[in-house]
Amino acid sequence: MPVLDMPNGLIERIVDAAPEFALSKTALDQTVSWSENGPVSLGTYISSQVPQLAQKLSLGPQPDASVVSADQLSDEDLRKVVYTRLKEGTDADTRLAVLGQGTYTIDDLKQQIEEKTALGQRLLAAERRNIGLLERLAEAGKIRRETSEPTIDVEEFDF
Repeated sequence: MPVLDMPNGLIERIVDAAPEFALSKTALDQTVSWSENGPVSLGTYISSQVPQLAQKLSLGPQPDASVVSADQLSDEDLRKVVYTRLKEGTDADTRLAVLGQGTYTIDDLKQQIEEKTALGQRLLAAERRNIGLLERLAEAGKIRRETSEPTIDVEEFDF
């Protein structure tokens, strides 16, 4: 059963109801998959797997058969993706709170994953679902590039 199959088409309803998300360059650079060449960013995933959205985002299509979806990642490649995602944008000494579990450093969480603890398995499953949802949103065309165009707020007034 694919990772994102949930009862009553829940994921599909979420994607259908979702607004279009504006993603920054940093968000498009986040790791979402793994290939023989190493980490694969969301932008590269889109370029490879969703060419019509790649064109809309000015990413340019780059077909690459080695880029796979979250559902197709091996357990080992998923671990590599999660380790990379944990380190992206996080200082080594940052502590992350896990609801009902306490706080953990990135190395603590990596150890939980390596030891295949219940927490480690939950982290892997949560990341696979999160990445899968990003992929589904991309496939539905619900992602756009964040613009940095300046805006001017003008108060309303009568002529």
